[in-house]
Amino acid sequence: MYNSRLFHIIRRLQAAELRKVEAFVRSPYFNKDRRVVDLWVYIRRFYPDLSHPGLDRKAVCRALFQQGEAAENKLRAYMSRLARLIEAYMEQETLQSWPALQDRLSVRTLRERGDHFFFSQEVERLGNRSEPGLVRTLDHFLEKWWLLHEAYFHSGSMKYDQDNQSLEELIDTADEAYILLKLRYACESVQRRRRLDHQYAIRMLDEITAAAAFFAARNPLIAIYRQLLELSLNPTGEEAYRASHRLVTGHFQDLEDFDKAFSIKLLLSHIFRRINESNLQASLEAWTLYALADEAGLISLDGRVESDVFLNVVVCACLAGKFGWCERFIAKYCGQVPESGREHIVGIARAYWHYHQAGKGFSREEALEKASSLLADTQYLNTAADLRFRSLQLRVFYEYYNELFEETRMVLSAADSFEKYLRRTTQFSPAVKTAYLKFVQLLRKLVKLRAMGRSAGCKKVLQLRETVNNTEPVALKHWLLDKLELIRTRLDCPDGD
Repeated sequence: MYNSRLFHIIRRLQAAELRKVEAFVRSPYFNKDRRVVDLWVYIRRFYPDLSHPGLDRKAVCRALFQQGEAAENKLRAYMSRLARLIEAYMEQETLQSWPALQDRLSVRTLRERGDHFFFSQEVERLGNRSEPGLVRTLDHFLEKWWLLHEAYFHSGSMKYDQDNQSLEELIDTADEAYILLKLRYACESVQRRRRLDHQYAIRMLDEITAAAAFFAARNPLIAIYRQLLELSLNPTGEEAYRASHRLVTGHFQDLEDFDKAFSIKLLLSHIFRRINESNLQASLEAWTLYALADEAGLISLDGRVESDVFLNVVVCACLAGKFGWCERFIAKYCGQVPESGREHIVGIARAYWHYHQAGKGFSREEALEKASSLLADTQYLNTAADLRFRSLQLRVFYEYYNELFEETRMVLSAADSFEKYLRRTTQFSPAVKTAYLKFVQLLRKLVKLRAMGRSAGCKKVLQLRETVNNTEPVALKHWLLDKLELIRTRLDCPDGD
C-alpha cells in the first residue's frame, strides 16, 4: 500500500489541490463508483502522512469492506481506478495551463469532424495572433509550423489556389524550428563527447551553421545557439566565450526557462575548464552565472537539484568568497537534493564551506576540525560526488595533520586510496582522471617534502614548485602552489629559481 502507484501519485499533489481532486473524483461524469470515492475520502484523512499505520492494507480493508468480502482483490481494483482518476485530474490541470495545446486540440477537433468552414476560421484566428517579441522560441516555431501545415494540407484546402507566400512561410518556419533543434542537439553532443569521451556524429553541421547565419539576423535565439556551438567546438576561445556571454545576458529576460538554463550550462562548461586550470578569477564568473540562475528560479525547475550542480555551486561560491550567499543557498536547496544521497551530499557541501572559512569566519583549527568531522560522517557514494569528497578530504588531512611520522603516513594512505579509486572508476573522462592523478602524485611529493622540515632545503622546494608549474593538466594546481609557498616562506627561501 505504502509503495503503491496510487500513493506515489498522491505524494505529487499539493495540499491546496485536495478539494479540487475530491470534486473531480465525486463527479459522475468521470466516476460512478461510490467505493472509489470512499477510498479517496479515507486516504485524505491521513494526508500528508501517507506512512500512517491507518493506511496499512489490512486497516484500509477493515475500514471499507464488510467481513467476508474478497477485500484484498477489491482494494487493488479500487486503488487502480483512483490512481487513474487522479492522473486524469492532473492531465486536465496541465491542459488548462497550456494554451498552445488547447489551440491544437481545438483545430484538430474541427478538422476531424469535417467542418472546414469553422476549421478555416479557427486557423485564421490563431494565425492572426500577434507575433512574440524579437526572441522567438522553438515552441513558437513548432506551433506555427503545425498550424500552417494543418491549413495547407487540409483536404478541403485548394493548395494550388493559395499564393506562393503560404508555402514559403511554411518552409521557412520548418527551417527555423529544425535549425534551432539541430544547434541545441549539436551543443549537447559536443558537451557529452568532451565529458564522456564518446564520439557523436553531428551530421550536416556545415549546412546547419550556414543556415543559422542567415536566420540569426532576425532571431537572437538562433544567434545565441550558433555562438554557443562555436564556443563548444572551440572551448579555449576567449572571444567566443565573451561573445556568447554578451548574447545570453543581453537577451536573458526574453528567453524561456529551458533556453536560459541550457545557455548558462554551456557557459559554465567553458568557465569550469578555466577553474580546472587554476584560474580562480573564473570562480567569480561562475558564481555570477549561478546567482543569475538562482534569481531566475532555474536551479530547481522541477523541485529537484542534481547533486553535481549543488556541489558545483557551493564550490564556486566558496572560491569566490561569497560565504553568506553560499550558506543561504545550502539552506534553501538542501532539501531538494535527491534523497538517496542527500545527507552525504549536503555534508560534503558544508565541509567545503567550513574548509574555505579557515582564517575568515573561523580560526584555521576550528574550520579544519569542523570540515574533518563532516567528512568523517560522509560515505562514498560511487558517484561523481566522490571526486569532490576525496579531493577535499586529502586537502583537509594535509592541513589538519602536521608533519609527524604517523600523521604523514595517514595522508599518504588517503592519497593511495584516492589513486586506486581514480584508476578503477569509469565515471570520468581520461582528461579529468589524468589531472587528478597528477594532483595525487604531486601531493605525495609535497607531503614528503614537508615531513623533511628544514632538511628539505630550498633547492628541493623550488624544484617541486617548478615541476608543479610545468605540469599540465593538473587539478588544484593553485592549492599545491599555495602550500609550497608556505614551505618556501617558512624556510626563508629566495623567490627565484
